[in-house]
Amino acid sequence: MKNNSFLRKKQIENFSEFAKRLAKQAGNLLMKDYGKTQLVKIVDRDEKGLITRADIKSNNFIVNSITHSYPSHSIHSEELQKSKTHEFNWIVDPLDGTNNYRRGDPNFSVSIALEFRNKILFGVVYAPVLEEFYWSTLNQGAFYEKNGKKIKIRVSGKKSLAMFTMSVTTDIDWNNKKISNSIISVVTRIKKIRHFRRRMIENTSLELCHVAQGRYDAHLNILPKLWDIAAGQLIVTESGGTISVLKNGIYLATNGIIHNKFVEALNK
Repeated sequence: MKNNSFLRKKQIENFSEFAKRLAKQAGNLLMKDYGKTQLVKIVDRDEKGLITRADIKSNNFIVNSITHSYPSHSIHSEELQKSKTHEFNWIVDPLDGTNNYRRGDPNFSVSIALEFRNKILFGVVYAPVLEEFYWSTLNQGAFYEKNGKKIKIRVSGKKSLAMFTMSVTTDIDWNNKKISNSIISVVTRIKKIRHFRRRMIENTSLELCHVAQGRYDAHLNILPKLWDIAAGQLIVTESGGTISVLKNGIYLATNGIIHNKFVEALNK
């Protein structure tokens, strides 16, 4: 039993180190076209879903690297949406914050997570311009690295909903009934929370990391995709935060302390 436990732990460590290297390599690749990449296509009429050559380059690099090292594993990415065929499944956003990236805004990142039998084992998020690197392994805490300095991170200690800081991410699409209903639901509910500071950088994985690090007290999202949240939500929970999915696809991440108060206010 001890040998099996050691092999499992060692195996996870190997996966984690591989993912860390891969995220940084993909981030370095993205830096080559930062602020000047060519838009390849718009995947919806309101230009919310953008694909650039950089998205494709980063995705191909990550997918090819995983396939080479772990050929039997499944891969689910924003640019490669496939059904799971293996108990190990990589969840990849090769470029979160494409619109920021192509406009020269530094708030973009690479996000990579690995799940085993539908449970996230670890996640990494790397913002190359900011040189900020976040990662977490299940039951081992969450970490942040910049300029070679690594620290263990914790969520904020904010205890009330008075003037707390929250990031909000949502698409605006009044032609999509599901999205528009969720937006109306959020706006109606959030009016009950009278005072808060809002942040919006249009990068879900990075915003979740900011909750984990205590820069934000909460993050609210509407109908996020799996690749947006897979790595970031593990980093949040491993840093002491809490995640909930409420009605109408409202996704809420908080420091855990204000979570029940927030949910109660939204549900009143």
